[in-house]
Amino acid sequence: MHLILLFHTSSICSLSPTHLQTQPKATWADSKANQAHPKLKITKEAEELLRARLRQELAELREKLAPSPVHLASTLASMRERLVPLTQQLHNNTHHLCHQVRLYLHGLNAAETNPDPIAHHWMAQTLEQSASKLADIMADFMAKIRELTERLREMSEAEAANAGIWQGFSSRLEWEVTSLKMKAQNSLEALKVDLADQSPTAQPLEAAVERFCQDSAQQHQAFQGRIERLIVSMEEELDVQFSSSHAEQPVGSLQDFSIKLSALIQDILHSVQ
Repeated sequence: MHLILLFHTSSICSLSPTHLQTQPKATWADSKANQAHPKLKITKEAEELLRARLRQELAELREKLAPSPVHLASTLASMRERLVPLTQQLHNNTHHLCHQVRLYLHGLNAAETNPDPIAHHWMAQTLEQSASKLADIMADFMAKIRELTERLREMSEAEAANAGIWQGFSSRLEWEVTSLKMKAQNSLEALKVDLADQSPTAQPLEAAVERFCQDSAQQHQAFQGRIERLIVSMEEELDVQFSSSHAEQPVGSLQDFSIKLSALIQDILHSVQ
């Protein structure tokens, strides 16, 4: 009996230390694992923030070092595209007016009596509507030009150096629009006078109308050519300006980026400590 009790006692003594040592180790390992999860989560969040910041810094450097004339050339091309519909509206307005005046003259030639007062009033209204439409188109032209030149000015990285170019370009475009507007209005007023002139010495209306239509078409064509030449000259001036102004800019940009990159590396080192 004493031998059996001694055997059980020795068994308990030999097993207890192992069990007591194993349980604290398991508990400590679990606690360490639980503490690692929040730290891992924080590290991942910091990593994402740092990656986002690095992408932003690289994008800024790429924008500084990239040839900005590419974006400016794209905007100038957009200017061409947005001015074309307005030029087409000018052409359509004149074409419609010429068509209406020719119909009016055809009615006059068909009638052997004096012009119908109703037809004369209709023709006067048509001329007024055409003049109003012309004014609206020219106002749209001016608004588009100012909007686009302002956008080009904002896109310029060397605004101080290019301020004269933008101002000159905008002024020349506005002068072209104003000049065409004055010519078109004068032509319309002259046509009104010719159509209203009933004196025996008045020139044939057909000749006056054809001269108006031909002159208007030539004015529009010349206007398109001058606008295109202005845009081309603007592109050439920008190429010259950016070639000279960007010759030394990459050094400064790289130095600035180097400082930012060093700060970013320090943040990374602190985050992993």
